[in-house]
Amino acid sequence: MTKKITRMLALDTSSSSTGWAYFENGVYKASGIIDLKKETDKDVRIQTMLETILGLLTEYKPGIVVAETVAVIRNMQAVRKLCEICGAVRGWCIEYHIFYAEIRPTEWRSQVGIQAKGLKRDDFKRLSKEYAIKKIVNKKDINDDEADACCIGVAYIKMFS
Repeated sequence: MTKKITRMLALDTSSSSTGWAYFENGVYKASGIIDLKKETDKDVRIQTMLETILGLLTEYKPGIVVAETVAVIRNMQAVRKLCEICGAVRGWCIEYHIFYAEIRPTEWRSQVGIQAKGLKRDDFKRLSKEYAIKKIVNKKDINDDEADACCIGVAYIKMFS
């Protein structure tokens, strides 16, 4: 009898630097970033980001995709682009009958123990990197977007295990 493998891809989406983390049966396997900060044409950047994310989905064939909920920020153009990305990912999941979930930053941070009042964005980024390096990945240093994706994945697993 073969053991069923549950695959999950966690995403910290951005229009310029998306972090991703892949898990099998609740165990971290791989992570990385899609770094398009040098691409100045916004339309090209969004298309390339979507193509790359969809390529990851095709490569890893997850049964679960979990993404950070789009936060309402001051820059509405950025919010629209993030919504495009999340909408395309969700559409892919619908097309291939993949479970899609979103998790708020406060939820995933609480699950990994880095939620505290008075902290700023840079504090949260530093803490997620520290958590990911110490408890998830086998790397000496990672990008903060990659760390957030790893933490999102672990938090989602903790919520349902």
